Amino acid sequence: MVTVVLSLDIEKAYEMVWRRRVMDIITKHGIKGNIAKFVHNFIKERYINVRVRGTLSERYVLANGIPQGSVLSVTLFLLRINELQTKIKPPALVSMYADDCNICITGKHLSSIAVIAQNILDTILEFSTETGLKFSKTKSTFIIFSRKRSTEKTLSLNLGEHKIIQCKTLKVLGLLLDEKLFWIPHIKNLKVECTKRLKLMKIISHSAWGADYTVLRRTYQAMIRAKMDYGSIFYDAANKNIKRILDPINNTGARIICGAYRTSPVISMLQEANLPPLDKRRRNLVVGYIIQVTANCGNPMNQIYQLTYRHRKKLCFKKKQP
Repeated sequence: MVTVVLSLDIEKAYEMVWRRRVMDIITKHGIKGNIAKFVHNFIKERYINVRVRGTLSERYVLANGIPQGSVLSVTLFLLRINELQTKIKPPALVSMYADDCNICITGKHLSSIAVIAQNILDTILEFSTETGLKFSKTKSTFIIFSRKRSTEKTLSLNLGEHKIIQCKTLKVLGLLLDEKLFWIPHIKNLKVECTKRLKLMKIISHSAWGADYTVLRRTYQAMIRAKMDYGSIFYDAANKNIKRILDPINNTGARIICGAYRTSPVISMLQEANLPPLDKRRRNLVVGYIIQVTANCGNPMNQIYQLTYRHRKKLCFKKKQP
């Protein structure tokens, strides 16, 4: 199977919402009464002035956009951008967070996926023309996920007249994904960021005037271990040797908390600092997440987990048969 993920970034999202269509959106969502009147008064007849060295320019009428940083900016933008999901049809899946949009297309042949992806880009370009939401052509990229060696790794996709750049790593909500999903770039980047934060702990752990055991441990949990915990239920699928890259971070943090020597045994330092090894920590987080998903039937991941569990159960049952 081959998966292509399109990562689109909206440029000047809040300013580019067309005000002449805002009232249509509000009416469509059933918003009436004083709230609709307030929004209408909020967006109509807006002007802008530019001040340069004490000189104020003439007033210009704003035909598009709403004030960035105002209370209603994010809400009106989300009402506008949510219509994009209705434009994109299966087999493509859309995930959106604020002004970041990721479109996932999975199939057996890359040629068929390319046709679907290009049709989606044409639909998005038409949508941006209608709504005034401008997609950044320089920040929009795509990546091909596949572990097959024979899979073609080149693809040509265009957003209008601009060719979208194909990348080898894609950052989605702080997680750095590579083409083979080996998690090597993410773990290496995570080690670099955590190493920088360890320097702060070394500064405040001075033997004469430094912080005590409790402050150091809380600092490590808040600044470093929380960073490694984020997304650990996903990158826990990586190879054991790759995940061991993060073990020195945990060991160094325990050594700073306890004030131990470099030659001190790792197990003793972790026990003294009350820090579990990272592999057990990740396993507990994975088990806790599975329990949370299975206990909540309304969770979107519940159905996916049930289908995956049934599929694995059938495979195990077939292997046990003589």
